[in-house]
Formats: sequence, C-alpha cells, structure tokens
Amino acid sequence: MKRSQHIDLPEKMNALFCEAYGNYQNIQVKTCPLPKIAADEILIQTVASSITRADSLMRSGTPKFGRIILGWKKPKQPMMGTGFSGRVIAKGKDVSQFDLLDEVFGETATCFGANAEFIAIKESAVVLKKPVFLDHQSAALLCDGPVTSYNFLHHHAQIQKGSSILINGASGSLGSAAVQIAKAKGANVVGRSHSKNKAKAFALGVDEFRAYDLEGKFKNSSTESYDVIYDPAGKLRFDDAASQLAPKGKLLSPVLSMGFLRDVICTRLFSQKKAKFEATGLKKAAEIKTMIAAILTLIEDEKLFIPIERAFELNEAKEAHRLIDEGKKHGNFVLAFER
Repeated sequence: MKRSQHIDLPEKMNALFCEAYGNYQNIQVKTCPLPKIAADEILIQTVASSITRADSLMRSGTPKFGRIILGWKKPKQPMMGTGFSGRVIAKGKDVSQFDLLDEVFGETATCFGANAEFIAIKESAVVLKKPVFLDHQSAALLCDGPVTSYNFLHHHAQIQKGSSILINGASGSLGSAAVQIAKAKGANVVGRSHSKNKAKAFALGVDEFRAYDLEGKFKNSSTESYDVIYDPAGKLRFDDAASQLAPKGKLLSPVLSMGFLRDVICTRLFSQKKAKFEATGLKKAAEIKTMIAAILTLIEDEKLFIPIERAFELNEAKEAHRLIDEGKKHGNFVLAFER
C-alpha cells in the first residue's frame, strides 16, 4: 500500500470504559464513534496498548486527592489507557512530522483513551516513530515502567557507577526496567521480591537478591545501607526505610499516598535522608521524549528489554484489572488488538 493512498475508515470502534470510580467490575467494552482529528492531530490504529497498576489506581480514584485532576465525582475521561503503539491511518492538514502508515508509539497521559482500537493525538504530544528494533507490544509499554524508572534513577537518584541501590519489587513492570537501567549506569543493584522471582531477578541483572517473604518486615530485615531505595509499588514508608539508607540516601516512589506525602514534606524540611515522589506522566512532552530517546539507545544496545508477562484481548481487559486488584500482576500486562 502506498503512503499517499487513501485509507477507508470505519465509523465505529471498540474501547475500554470506566465511567465510575471503583473496582474492575466497573470496566466495560463499549462501541463508540471514531475520534475526529483536528488539523494538528493524527489518527492511530492501535496494535497494542498498556494495562498498568497506575491505570487501576486512576480507575479506582485513589488516592482521592488525585481526583482533582481526574474528576472529583467520576472520571472526566472515562475511556481508559495511556501507553500505545500502532500505525497512522489519517492526519490533519497541519501535520508535518508523520505520514500515513508510519508506525508510531507513545502515551496519551491525562487525555487517556489508549485502550481503544483507534486513538487521536496531537503530533506535538508524546508520540514518536517506532524504530524497527522495537516490537509493538514492547513499544506500548515503554512509557510506563522504563520511562518512569529512568526518570527516578537518572534525575532524582542520579545513579552512577558504584552507586548502591535496592529495588523493592525488582521483578515487577517498573522494577524490571529499573534493574536494567541501574546496571547500565554501573550501579550495584540489590533486587527485593518474592522468593519465587529469584531466578527472574538474576536474569534481569541484579547483583544480590533479597526475598521479602523470607525476611519479614522491611524495617528490621537488614543492616545494609543503600544510596537509593526505589519502591515502584509504593509499599514502603520513610520510617521503614530510613535505617537502610546511607547518610544522604533517598527513598523514591512513583506512588503517592497521604502518608508518603507527609514523608516527602518532613524529610525535605528536617532530614538529610529524603523521600521523593514525582508523577512522571505529568512532565512536559519534550522532557519525556528525551527520556524515551535514552531508553531506545539502551534497547538498541541490548542493555534493556521489556519482559511481557501476559497479553490480553480487549474483551479480557476486565480480567487483567481483576488480577491487578488482587495483587496478582507481577510483570507487564499488554492489550493486544487483532489485525
């Protein structure tokens, strides 16, 4: 098919919706009109999109202060999903960076709508041409675990050769990316996960492994100290981690609760050891694209890969969210669209 050739588009599409805050039972697959594109937008036929723990938190409306952005009583944007990969099938008259049939990937951020057969997005948003060495399912997940972990380890932790880091949840979607990024930067990496994930953690590159099911509560589990403790799932509080942080060590987490917010404020005012949080997805598109470029270099150099635990079809998405709600997601979930 020539790139200049007209592409016939359907009038309707299927998409994943959550119109009320709550558990996975609130999720529905609905048929809706194709999104209309503005002059500066492209229309993408989705090949794969992400299903993440962050999606489940937004779907449940927790923590509640996040509803200031998401919608106080119900989601302002009921169509779900952020990470995507697919191909351009229509473009607005002002679009200059993309052509028809270009393979692209990125994230929709707080606009959501990526768990759908078609996505409309501005060309100035987080959308890039997909390199040939990256498959669609991995591309759809790149803006979740890899970008978030790169942001924390590169910008907040400033990981470098010889740094010591403990990754709590080293076999999960964010943790697996963090292990590889930290190793690529020359850090000494200790992975902490369930004992059944020991082989997986070593395959990712950890130098040492700690099994949380064998050592008990984190606070009293070790006399070691680390420059950085990265806690992707938000399981730790500063009081739990302080004894295992170096004198100017940092506890980093992309999950914000009221308790962790207090930790962030109190350590900023009163402690050399810090608790830090950031919502990576709210950063400017240019900043996220810079991080994506660094991650693509790691992937091309075979220093990072994105392990996929399970792929789901659109009508199985509720099952994926059930597994997340029940704590049974231990890696990357992806939504695969039949083509």
